Amino acid sequence: MSTMKTLGALFIAGSVAFPLALAMIGCSGDDNVVPTGDSGTHADVTQGDTGPGIDSGPGVDSGTDSAPGDSGNDADAALPTGMIDKMGRPAISTALNFGDDPKKDAFNHEASFQNWAANTTYDTNFNNNLKTFDALGGDAVDFALTAGIHPLRDALKADYLFLDTGKACTAANSYCETGYLEIEAELLLGGATHTTCGGRTLPEDVMDKTLTLLVTKNRAMIKDNVNAATKAPTRTFPYLADPN
Repeated sequence: MSTMKTLGALFIAGSVAFPLALAMIGCSGDDNVVPTGDSGTHADVTQGDTGPGIDSGPGVDSGTDSAPGDSGNDADAALPTGMIDKMGRPAISTALNFGDDPKKDAFNHEASFQNWAANTTYDTNFNNNLKTFDALGGDAVDFALTAGIHPLRDALKADYLFLDTGKACTAANSYCETGYLEIEAELLLGGATHTTCGGRTLPEDVMDKTLTLLVTKNRAMIKDNVNAATKAPTRTFPYLADPN
């Protein structure tokens, strides 16, 4: 949590952790079928199986499997678990770590709330790519550099959403569906006072807003011509549209 100006700004970017567990099904070892009249005790002669192999009944093998490549332990194996990405502003790592996949993945694993000023790992990528985006806006250079540093570098490196919990989403402010980057523009660029709660709502065209900020500093709209989902989300929880 943090307070910027007079805003009760709630930073939303909780780590997203996905347990990536893959269950490996072990060998059952019931290779021999007990014939009728069998006492139920016989050796398991499966190739590669060196366990005791004593069957206690039809199709039940108490042996351990140690076939080539098998450690002999049929317990389920699992892949490592942990954070693989965080929920912040869309396309930040994709666009600003562009061309550097190792740093792209590393940035996704970073904790959202940390001393970003001390973490300089991504400074060069962010700074260079922000200058590239600015140059796409034609002859005008919209962002003045300070000692070669783009003014959005550190602001976007700290990748979390700003949310004003004191603003209700009503018809008067279009249910906050135009609020993406509105608070950031006010605080970082001296933009107009925000009228929405900020954050990010489902119907928001976040890529248009991102491109417009990075390329023209909001002076002219930049569009990707993908304007909306096939079905609009609802305005009641859980807000998702029905499946197509």
